[in-house]
Amino acid sequence: MAEDIESKIRRLRELGKAATEPETPPTARPKPESRFRIPRRRIGSIRERERRRRIIIGASIIVVLILIASFGVYTWYSNKKASELEKAKQEKLQLLDQTFKPLLDKGYGTETYSQLRAKILQAKSKEELNEIDINTAYAQVLQKYEADQQRQKQLEFQKELNQTKERKIQEINILFQPLLEQSVSTPVRGKILDARNSLINQVKKANSIEEVNGTNPIPIVVSLWHEVYKDRINRMPGSYVIFEYNGTARMLTKTEAKEFITSIMDLNELLKYRVRKVEFVRLALLVPRERANGGFLKKGAKVRIYTEEGTVADMGYIEEILIPATAGVINLNENMESVSGNVSDYSRYYYSIDLVQLLRALAANEADNPDELIAKLKDYGIKLTSLEEETQLQSIPYGVPYLVIVKVPDIYVPKIIYATQHQYNSLTIGEVLG
Repeated sequence: MAEDIESKIRRLRELGKAATEPETPPTARPKPESRFRIPRRRIGSIRERERRRRIIIGASIIVVLILIASFGVYTWYSNKKASELEKAKQEKLQLLDQTFKPLLDKGYGTETYSQLRAKILQAKSKEELNEIDINTAYAQVLQKYEADQQRQKQLEFQKELNQTKERKIQEINILFQPLLEQSVSTPVRGKILDARNSLINQVKKANSIEEVNGTNPIPIVVSLWHEVYKDRINRMPGSYVIFEYNGTARMLTKTEAKEFITSIMDLNELLKYRVRKVEFVRLALLVPRERANGGFLKKGAKVRIYTEEGTVADMGYIEEILIPATAGVINLNENMESVSGNVSDYSRYYYSIDLVQLLRALAANEADNPDELIAKLKDYGIKLTSLEEETQLQSIPYGVPYLVIVKVPDIYVPKIIYATQHQYNSLTIGEVLG
């Protein structure tokens, strides 16, 4: 377009030069001398026409010059406007880059940015360029970005919340699983199930991670284990139970056991205890009379077993008391009455019976009246000591060993066996009074 304009300008200049240059008169040929002269009026007319022609040519030149000047001014003005528009576009593009850079760095707002850049580059005027509102467009994109970010954060939060809930519910189920595996009464099982379901529902309804983490099932689980232990204790026979802890056993009454177990609040410590019923074992102890309560023990009597180092068994019961036949012979005397007419004679007979020989004779079925003898010998030792107690006369001397059958809780058996092997000289059976 610029080349066309320059071409037109050159043509106009050439026309102007042509108009100002005097016409070269043609070479006059010698004419034959006219016979007639031109009239003056005609000569004046020719001069007038020449003058008008020159005026027209001058005016044309002036018009051409004015057009050339106008075109130059227009071209200058147009170039200036184009330059200003281009500068404004560059400033607008720089503002666009600066404004959208924070979002573009985050990979957001690319579409809006591209649309605004295209509009800026296609703008035909400053007015059209000024109508492109970068700040408003950025504010809209930023608002959408923040909304998207909020939604993303909410999704991430919800995901984390759900994962936290799942972990907490899993923790609750793990803690309750051992409880549900216990053999307990129906009411206690109902308490366990209700507590577990309540905790799980509480977690599911939580609206924050803090609320979920604030749900602590441990105190409830500890309380339920107390219920399990008490239920187990109540359902065991007898008045005593045995607690085992790290290989050590102790016997408590049921009341003591329940008070003790409910005092333990640490779950890990609580689960180290095992409660079971008392199982009794019969043991035969050969104890000299002086260390068997002087021999004055009765069937069913409650006893304790000691050594010089302390108590071996806190509780036991007498089952049988046997006096060994090797204790010696039984010295007896009887009054015999003989009647002759109306006169009665009393005679006293003294005799001794070797218990070993008597028992052997009974075992071999060689004794006369064996049933009568067995009846008389039955509970001989207890009867004898009872007579001693009643008469306050000692028949069996100290040092005679008594074979005492005791029934003791199984937790004491290892200690009793050790005592019989290593502390026999101080092994003592004492009766518990009251």
